[in-house]
Parts: sequence; structure tokens; C-alpha cells
Amino acid sequence: LYIERVISKERILEIYCNTMFLGQGSYGVGAAAKRFFNKDLSELDIHEVSLIAGLFQSPGKFNPARHPERAKERQLSVLASMFEAGFIKEDQLKLLNKKKIEYTKYESTHGKVAPYFVDYVIEESEKILEELDLDIKDSGLKIYTSLDQNIDKFSQSILKDSTEVFRKMEKSIVWDNKQENSNAQTIEGALLVMDRRTGKILTMTGGRDYDISQFNRTIHSLRAPGSVFKAVTYALGLEKGKAWNKQYYISPITIGNYRPRTQHSKLFTETTMLQAFYQSINSPAVLLGNELGVKNVLKFGQRLGIETALKDEAATLLGSSEVTMMDMARVYQTFANDGVAISPLAIERIETRAGKLIYEAKNIKERSRRVISQSTSKLITEGLRSVIRYGTGYKIRHLSGKAAGKTGTSNKSKDNWFCGFTDDIVVISWLGNDDQNSFRGNISASNTAAPIWGKLVSKTINYLNTPRLKRSSQLEYAKIHPRYGHRDNLGVGMYFLRGMVPRQEESDLMALETGEKLRVGMNEF
Repeated sequence: LYIERVISKERILEIYCNTMFLGQGSYGVGAAAKRFFNKDLSELDIHEVSLIAGLFQSPGKFNPARHPERAKERQLSVLASMFEAGFIKEDQLKLLNKKKIEYTKYESTHGKVAPYFVDYVIEESEKILEELDLDIKDSGLKIYTSLDQNIDKFSQSILKDSTEVFRKMEKSIVWDNKQENSNAQTIEGALLVMDRRTGKILTMTGGRDYDISQFNRTIHSLRAPGSVFKAVTYALGLEKGKAWNKQYYISPITIGNYRPRTQHSKLFTETTMLQAFYQSINSPAVLLGNELGVKNVLKFGQRLGIETALKDEAATLLGSSEVTMMDMARVYQTFANDGVAISPLAIERIETRAGKLIYEAKNIKERSRRVISQSTSKLITEGLRSVIRYGTGYKIRHLSGKAAGKTGTSNKSKDNWFCGFTDDIVVISWLGNDDQNSFRGNISASNTAAPIWGKLVSKTINYLNTPRLKRSSQLEYAKIHPRYGHRDNLGVGMYFLRGMVPRQEESDLMALETGEKLRVGMNEF
């Protein structure tokens, strides 16, 4: 009675017609016209309008896509009512009854366009709407997201077309489970891309084939990050004032019951912190982490963006503690964004069917916090560039001017990572097997995750017209001997805070090494 006092019958009917669910995800007659005939409502003929009018009684029962006979029968009933009410004449009725209904077959895009991302958006929307006491199901809400469909297409196609990489990985693995053609024995892959400046999630491809597995490995899978975690330890070392030319002696070490493995060919020699980082040598990373304090490294990792609980043990320094891809995306986004962490964002805003705003994401300022100094972020970025230029990222060396990143291979090659960024985006790639106990491998991220990462980044560089990574005016450059840390015109490029470039141009160790080589040569002579 109240509604009828303030709103006319015509307006009530209009509201009803524009809000009712009419099947196939359409709410209101305008949406139904688009869904079933791909036309605007004003373009419909009477026989088409009468079909839509018939849907109000039961949109599922009379859905023309699923039940064309029922839909036609219902349409005839509506036309007969229109004749009886005097809206059409008898000759019109006969003509309209014979008109063939040609409608556009609707195919849902769910599972085809960014399926893992869409699932994630639904999960996040449900959390948001729960707080607003609203239900996402059949509500006709408009959800605006951060998805970049072009980057999503790049991501999906690269995983689909990288069969050679997956085949190489499968050949390197000894399966503990001998059963053939088992889903548990399939090598999986995932890619996660974020905007470097805003934290917007541009795509998440949570697996190789959504039809086979809907499990989103970018957010739900906990995996050992391996050496990509070392960037956390080294960044804390740089934050505490250590320089890239700091020396370590590579030798077997034991901490409690933990004895990390270091490649035999690298033992019993000196190295600088930078060389240890880009060659991913284990012993110096553990020594550095022990100097800083394992607890301090773990807290620092959480500051950088790791939300998964980390194990308080020395093995975590080498990436044994499981994390998600999203955890590592937050860490590397902080490195990429001059030390400012930004909360990831997938949903920008939510509106009702009528366009009323019911949710809007916080702005960048509200989602940002400084985690490390700008100078530290620039120093670790240069270290990550060295990984591609000189180290384990050698397969994508052609990207060293525009990209920075780190490889990570967990125990027995169960997890293979590459985490890194360009001036525009942060990209995390992972390859492995869902059943972590099913195989033992002998392959590295250098030959698996890195090439796939490189393919995606190469495409995005062209698409976004990405510039070279900028170097900070806070840093000074010098050629440094990679083992002994002194200035050397034949050394590798290292970056230092202003005033911290080493002055020494020779090393006693270098002299000893040269003398030893000369002595051995003379003895052989």
C-alpha cells in the first residue's frame, strides 16, 4: 500500500521488468534481449518480446537455449493473451505464431576467460559481501576487477605452449609412484602477474589446464621457495649496512643438526656476497643469515609481505619453509617498488544492478607502507639483475637490461621458481608437482621456471613498451673482483651506497693465488 501511494503502477512494473532474473545470467528485459537475441530491447520484434515476457513465470523451465519447445509453447500462450487483451489483431496473431524464433546461443565464459582469476574474485567478493550482509549468488552485481585480458592470454598460451620445458622436466624425474598416466604424476605450472606500482593483480594462471584441475596454485598451494627466499636474507644484510663486496669463505657448515649442501666445485674458496647471491651458493647465505639472526630474517620476511608462518630454523634461510606464490609476489613487489609494500588488489569496486556503489577498494596511499629504505631496494634490485646477467638466470640474459629476478629450486627439484620484475610488472613463475612426495628430480629452475618467466616477460615488455630499469643516483658503480672484493677492471659490476666503494685495487689473496698458479706451472715445467 505504501509503495502504491508513492510510485505509479507503470513505474512498479518497470522496476519489476528491469530487475527480475530471466535466465542465463540476465537480470531484466534489456539484459535478456542481449542474452537471447544479441539486440537492444528497442530492436526486438513482437514475437521476440513475447518470448521474453513468457520467461517471467519460470526462466529455467522456459529457457529457449535448453528447452526450445517449451519456450515456443509459452510464447504462443503469451501471444494469445495479447490478442485476447486487444494488443494485437487476429491476422497479426496468425503471422506471429508462424514466425521462427532465432536466438543467439549463450555460452558461459566461466572457465574460459581467466578462470583461476575469476574464481579468486568470487572468493574475495564473498568475503566483502559477507561483511556487507549481502549474497553474491543471483544478485546481479557488477564487479570491476584489475584483470588485464591481454596479459592473461599471454600467460595461458605460454603455459600451454611450453610442452618442451615440461617434457624436459618429466624426463629428469624418477617417480616414486610407478603408476603410469596418473594425474599425480603430471608436472604443473603457474604464473602470477601484478602491477609493480599499484599492486593490482593483472592475472593469475593457477595451472596448465583449468578443465583438468581447478586448483589455484598461485594462492592455495604451499611450496618450498628454495633460493628465491635468499633475497630476503641478503636484503636484510644490505639494510644492516653490509656491502656486495663483503667476503665469505665457502666451506661445509653445520648449525645444530642442519648441514646445508653446497656444490662441491664451489667449496674451499672465497666469494663476495654478490657472487654468492647470483650463483646461489648455499653456505654464504646461511652464514649471513646466522650473523643477522634467523628470527630477525623471519620477521623481515613477514615485513616484506610473507603472510604464511615461517619455520624458526636455519633451513628456512635456504627456502625450506613453505610459502604461497602470492607471498613471494608481495616480497618482490616491495623490492620493485623502491621498498614500499602495496597490498595486492583484484577487486576495484562492486556495484548493484542499478549502478549503486556498494564497495570500493582503498586507494594506493591507504594500501601502502614503507618496509625498507629506497637505497636497500635499489641495491637488492642490482643484485637481482646480476642473477640474470652473470648467474643462474643465464637462460634469460637477454632481459638483463629490463628485468631483475632470482631462481629457486627446492630439495630434489620438487619446486622450481623464478621471481622477478620489470619497471611495469612483478611476475612469479612456478613449476612442480602437486604430490610433493611422488618424485625425485635433478633439474633446476634455470632450465624450467626461468625460461617460462622469460617468455611471459618478453611479451609484456613489447605489449607495455617497458623501459629499462632505472638506476638510483644514491648508488655508485665499480668493477669488483667477484671473489676477493677489491677493485678490478676485469671484475663484475657492483653497486654501493655513495662513499662505500672500495678503494683497494689489489688483494693479498689474489697475489697468493697468482703465486700458487705460477709455482704449480714451474713444477709442471
